[in-house]
Amino acid sequence: MKKIAFITIFLACQLVMQSQTHTWTGNGDGYFWSDPLNWDMGTIPLQNGEGTVIIPEGVEVVSTSAITFTRGEFTGGGTLNSNGTFQALHIAETNSTKILSNFTLKNTGTLTITKAAGISNTEPFFINEGATLISQTQQGLLRLDGVDISFNTLNPGILNITSPLLKNGANAVTIDTDMYICCYDFTVAEGSLLIEPFNENTILGPTIGVEENASLIFSGANHFGASSGSIEGYNNGYLEIKNNGAAHPMVIGTLFYSVHGTLTWDDVTFTGGGTFRIQEAHLFMTGNNDITLDDIRVLVQPTTGSATLGTGNPFQIFLENGARFSNGSDAFYLDGASIVGTGTENEQFNNGGILTVMNSTIDHHFNGVVFNNNEFIQLNEGTILMDDASSFSNFFSQNPEFPEFIDYGTVQGSGTFQFPSLFTFPASNNGYFEPGPGIQRFKTTHYHQTETAKLLIDINGYTPEEEYDVIENTGEASIEGGFEVNLTFEPQLGDEFVVFTSDSNITNCTPESTTTAIYNNLNYVFDVLCHPQNVTLRVSQILSVEDFIADTRLFNLVSNPVSTEAIFNIENFSTNKDAVINIYSLSGKRIENITSIREQTIVNTENFSNGIYLVTYESHGRLTTLKMVVER
Repeated sequence: MKKIAFITIFLACQLVMQSQTHTWTGNGDGYFWSDPLNWDMGTIPLQNGEGTVIIPEGVEVVSTSAITFTRGEFTGGGTLNSNGTFQALHIAETNSTKILSNFTLKNTGTLTITKAAGISNTEPFFINEGATLISQTQQGLLRLDGVDISFNTLNPGILNITSPLLKNGANAVTIDTDMYICCYDFTVAEGSLLIEPFNENTILGPTIGVEENASLIFSGANHFGASSGSIEGYNNGYLEIKNNGAAHPMVIGTLFYSVHGTLTWDDVTFTGGGTFRIQEAHLFMTGNNDITLDDIRVLVQPTTGSATLGTGNPFQIFLENGARFSNGSDAFYLDGASIVGTGTENEQFNNGGILTVMNSTIDHHFNGVVFNNNEFIQLNEGTILMDDASSFSNFFSQNPEFPEFIDYGTVQGSGTFQFPSLFTFPASNNGYFEPGPGIQRFKTTHYHQTETAKLLIDINGYTPEEEYDVIENTGEASIEGGFEVNLTFEPQLGDEFVVFTSDSNITNCTPESTTTAIYNNLNYVFDVLCHPQNVTLRVSQILSVEDFIADTRLFNLVSNPVSTEAIFNIENFSTNKDAVINIYSLSGKRIENITSIREQTIVNTENFSNGIYLVTYESHGRLTTLKMVVER
C-alpha cells in the first residue's frame, strides 16, 4: 500500500510540475530572470525545462543565465531578452510542444533549437500569430539542428534574424513562418534548410554560405532587397530559388548576388521591378520547368559572372512587362532555352559577352523580343530562330575621335540563324557574320546586312563547303556592306567563288564592289558580283606587294618607321564614303580597318608588335599599298 501511495504522490507531483505556470511579478531585484523574487511562485521558471511562462505586456525581462526549454509556452505579451544561452530541446519522442504565443523572445546570446541524441521527434518549434522571435546583433547566434520552425494558429508569427544563423546536423529543417533576414552570416553547414514562408519573407543583404553536400532552398514569396543591396558569401553545396505554387520571389531595387558557387533556378517567377545582378556566381537553369521574368532585369556581370540556360532539354524563359535579360560574361551557355517576350513591351535579350550555343538538336527561339548582340555569338552547329514579332541588332561602332577603333558584333558558326522578316520588322545587322571556325556552311533565313556589315569568308581552295565558306539563305535577302576574305592558297585570275546563295531573288544587293586579301606576298583583288540569287567573288587582279609599294605618291606615311602612331597623308583628298585603310600583318591577317578617312589620318599603333606591316588605301576604285615598319 505504501508503494502504491508513493507512486500516486509521485505522478501527482509530476502532473503539477508539468502544468506549472510562472508569472512575472517584478517584486524582486530589477528585471532579471534569475531572481526568484520576481516570480509569483518564488522559483525561477523552466528549471526542469517545462511549464508556462507569463511575462505581462510592456515588461522586458533580461536573462544572462542558461535557459532550457523542453515543453510549454511563453506568453503574456511581454519580452524576454536572452543574453545567455537559450536551448529549445527535444528530449522526448512525444509531447515536446514548445510555443511562443503573444510574446517576444529576443536573443542576443546563443539560441539553439535542436534535438537530444537519438531523438527522432519531428514536432516543430511554434512561433504563433502575435509572437516574434528575434535573434539580433553580431554577438547573437541562432543555431538550428533537426527541428523545424512553424506555427499552429491561423497565421504565423515572425522570425527576425539580424544575427548570424547556423544550420548544422544532417537532418532537414523547414522554416515556414514569416521571416526577416538581414546583414550577417547565414550558413548551412550540414543537411538541408528549406525557407518557405506562409505569407512572405524579406531578405536584405545577408552573407549566405552553403557548405559542400549541404543545401539551401528559398521557396515561395521571398522578397529580396527593398532597396539596393547585396547577397554575398560562398556556395559549395546546393542553393536554389523557386516558386511555391502561386507564391513566387520578388526582387525589389538592385540586388547584387555575389555568392561564389552556383545559384539554381528551376520553376520560378520573379517580379518586383528590380534588378538581379549575377556577379562572382554561376546562374544555372535546369530546364525542367519554364522561368518567368516579369518587369525584372537580370544581368550576368562581366568577368566573374556566368550562366548556363538548360541541360539539353527545351524550355522557355518568358520576359514580360519590359523585362530584360543581359549577358556581359564570356561564359554564357544556351542549352535548350528559348526566350519569349510579348512583342509589345520592348522586352530585351542583350548579349555583351560571349554567348555559346551548346545544343545542335534543339531550336532556340527568340520570339517577341528585341535581341541585341554587342559582342560574340558562338552558334556552333546550333539554331537560333527569330520570329517576325522580334528585332535583331548586330552591333557596329566607330570612335569618331579615333576612327581606327572599330567594334563589331559577331555571329560565328555553322548552324542556322533566322532573322525576322525584312518586310515586317527590319533587322539591323551592322556587324560580322562568319561561317566557322574553319570552312563551314552557314544557313540563314531572311538574311540582311547594312552598309557597315561584313561577311567573313575563308578561302582555302576551289571546292565550296569543303575549301571555302558558303552562306546558304532561304527567304528574303538584302546585302549591303562588304566581304572580308581570309586567303590561304593562290587562286588564278578569273577564279570565282559563290559565297552566298538564296532560294529567292536578293531584294537589294549593293555591297562594296571589291575586297582584297594578301597571301604569299601577293595582293589579290576580288570583284564582288551580285546575281539574282547569289553573290560571287571573282579574282580580278593579282599584284605583288612590291608593285603596290612602288606607287605611294598619293598615299604615304609622314615618317617610317613609326612608334606609337602612324600619320598617313592623302594627296588630292576628296570625301568618299567608300574610302578605306586596311593594315595587314605579313601573314595576311587584317589588324585594322579604318573607314573614317581624313586628309591626314592618324592611327594609334601602341599595341602593334615591332615588325613590318602592309597598309592598303582604297578609294574611287584605286588601290594603293605601302609598307609600314613599327619599331620602338
